[in-house]
Amino acid sequence: MDIWLNINSIDTNLTNTPNFKWVFSKNVNTCESGIINQGDFRNIQNGKITLIEGAEYANNESDKYYLYIWLDEAETNTNTMNQSFDFSVGGNCEDNGLEKVLLKNLNTTDYFREADYKTKITDISFIYDEDLPSGIITNNVKTYDLGANASKPIMGYLIENTDVGADLDTYKLYVSSQYKIYAQSLSNAFSGMTALKNIEFDNFDTSGTTAMNAMFYNCSSLTSLNLSGFNTSNVVYFGPNSNGGTGGMFYGCSGLTSLDLGYFDTSSAKYMPNMFQNCSSLTSLNITSFDTSDVDNMISMFNNCINLTSLDLSYFDTTNVSWASYMFKSCSSLTTIYAASGW
Repeated sequence: MDIWLNINSIDTNLTNTPNFKWVFSKNVNTCESGIINQGDFRNIQNGKITLIEGAEYANNESDKYYLYIWLDEAETNTNTMNQSFDFSVGGNCEDNGLEKVLLKNLNTTDYFREADYKTKITDISFIYDEDLPSGIITNNVKTYDLGANASKPIMGYLIENTDVGADLDTYKLYVSSQYKIYAQSLSNAFSGMTALKNIEFDNFDTSGTTAMNAMFYNCSSLTSLNLSGFNTSNVVYFGPNSNGGTGGMFYGCSGLTSLDLGYFDTSSAKYMPNMFQNCSSLTSLNITSFDTSDVDNMISMFNNCINLTSLDLSYFDTTNVSWASYMFKSCSSLTTIYAASGW
């Protein structure tokens, strides 16, 4: 599904001011949270502004979207008085024909997490396919038991990693289905997979996921991570719901040097303890989209991020935070924290 603004006409003075703005939010009837896109009308005459692109829905799924447009100027400003604009909302929605199939218990041994393979898998790909390829390790093919959805299988298989420079006795894991793969919980999904270097989420749906705590726990070989396709609007747990737990989403990802989560919707989040703890190589972290208005726990959130020099937390709302001890512990290079009135 795509939604856009058709711009028919805007008077010149309105296209020159940064104060003529728009915000597009989801499921939250406010222009301050649940934001999925925003901007202004500078240098736009006729054309189209994309509000959302490629949103996917299945069966009974639904969301509410809110569009806010305002001119943040005094009524006495002669440059913006008696100006006019004309535009309409457009969109399209097509059936992609993909049904969904539930991926259960990703953190169990069924997904090659037994001792023989857990620390030897370097690559994981979630793909759309209905046939097994050649070259697989046939005695480890899994057709997962999906209960009521057993007629819509998800296959998992290993292929030996023969890439140049790859360590001996390492593997690539493929999880495939002819249906859209989705998960209700990703808690501990890849935890302890210390050789994991690459993950591709080409056929993966997180719109119904509620837990991502410890998802990449101690994935110390990850040097980059692209989660731009993730829908995190229903995630409650980015960390454990206890004061002593260490299961933050990226806990121990000591190989990551940068992480862009500027598109994450955290409007449902309540728990973020240890979320980035021991990400000791991080030099760049974008979390400017984070809605923390309902978050209760931020204990050790950035603990031991020893290479971060600055953090932009100006969008954080800590009104409901009860626990924030050790939040910046051992951040020995951190010299600047941007904060605003939400603190």
